Amino acid sequence: MLSHIHQNYTQRLTLGTLARTLGRQSAYLGRLFRDEIGVTVHEYVTRARMVNGAVQVRSGVKIEAVALDLGYRSKKNFYRQFKRRFGMTPEKYRYEHNAFSDPLAVESSRDPQESVSRLRGVAQQMITLTLVGSPIAMLVTDDAGRYVGANETAVCMTGYSVDELRGMPVEMLLPHVCGPETRCRLQILLPASSSLPTNTVLHTKSAGAVQVYLTSADNLLEDRQAMMPMLA
Repeated sequence: MLSHIHQNYTQRLTLGTLARTLGRQSAYLGRLFRDEIGVTVHEYVTRARMVNGAVQVRSGVKIEAVALDLGYRSKKNFYRQFKRRFGMTPEKYRYEHNAFSDPLAVESSRDPQESVSRLRGVAQQMITLTLVGSPIAMLVTDDAGRYVGANETAVCMTGYSVDELRGMPVEMLLPHVCGPETRCRLQILLPASSSLPTNTVLHTKSAGAVQVYLTSADNLLEDRQAMMPMLA
């Protein structure tokens, strides 16, 4: 279901169309999806669209083109969903993120400290853009154990936007995870299942506590238990 959504979220995609595509009952798939991911299919598809839309808005694509690319025939509907997700219009979002969207802004600053700060922001955004299309939830932490990037799957799973996650300490999402292993990490979150038993609890924004399997890029090659579902 996740794979199909990430390949087709710009098209008209509902629980009913997923059920017909996969040959299963919509009620069963709806329960399964919410139990495993923590949100409805509709909310997941909308979040995936909005996160991708935010990336395009930051990169300078015309708002009308972004709306059409994401499958919105009505620009008004796109604006409504975007503002609901990010708390502001696409134009304001672009303006407030412009310093981090334009690498040349780093060179134009005469204040070394400001240049370092902006360069770090650009690097964080590049990490986020690299991970944004993966169907596996990934979050990046800095040397202080705070989140600096997340892909759209992680956004959908946690319920927080990239902006809300940025600067958030790991303990807020994963209260049972602490220590030096949370710093400078690419965290990988997978829904717990019979083949992948839970090893921690994720505190989402709107769906409460969700049991997940947590690993990191550092441990992934040695973590055969996590590798098998990802390669399946």
